[in-house]
Amino acid sequence: MHILARQFRLVGRFAIRPLGLVFANVMLAFTLSWSASLAIAVPPALPSPAERQPAPDFNLPCLDSPGQEAARSISLSDYSGQVILLDFWASWCGPCRASFPAYDVLRQQLQGRFGKDRFEILAVNVDISPEEAKAFLKQTPVDFPLLRESSGATQQAYQLVAMPSAFLIDRQGRIAGAYHGFSPGSVKRLEAWVETLVKEPGPEVSANRACR
Repeated sequence: MHILARQFRLVGRFAIRPLGLVFANVMLAFTLSWSASLAIAVPPALPSPAERQPAPDFNLPCLDSPGQEAARSISLSDYSGQVILLDFWASWCGPCRASFPAYDVLRQQLQGRFGKDRFEILAVNVDISPEEAKAFLKQTPVDFPLLRESSGATQQAYQLVAMPSAFLIDRQGRIAGAYHGFSPGSVKRLEAWVETLVKEPGPEVSANRACR
């Protein structure tokens, strides 16, 4: 499990082989629950654009929040031209209860500074039951888009090894870095990195698609 000790890093190949859906989810839950308390520090430098690899695209249904109905599905490519913080979470993940409020505040601050079409957080839930996720959201509500992944395919594509796991994606759709766990001290560093990435050249911003 030495990979868990790696700091915020550029993700290279995405080579996890497909597994049976049930088996994949069970094994993923075991691995992520084992490492749920880990928090990886964020180093001071982003990788250069030439070092970044394309982020795997996905199309996932919206997770309906308590009292709401899911409206549509969302793809990562729908947010072309924006900086994205892609966060994988689960209701049983202790650090997620701290990361969700912190990310919600970060989103409000950065969207207030740069505009709603420059930065977004996409949070992918990996619970087996959506009811578990909804119970979590009643206690920890947020305003960013919430997606549901029940197949295990997206987790495999991003090679998850801990929960929560977050991936910072630049305006060109490339992974600028990934980190596992959550530390309140990392939020300021993330804020600075998003500011840098927002100012990099990129394609015209796509029309926003929202779950709500």
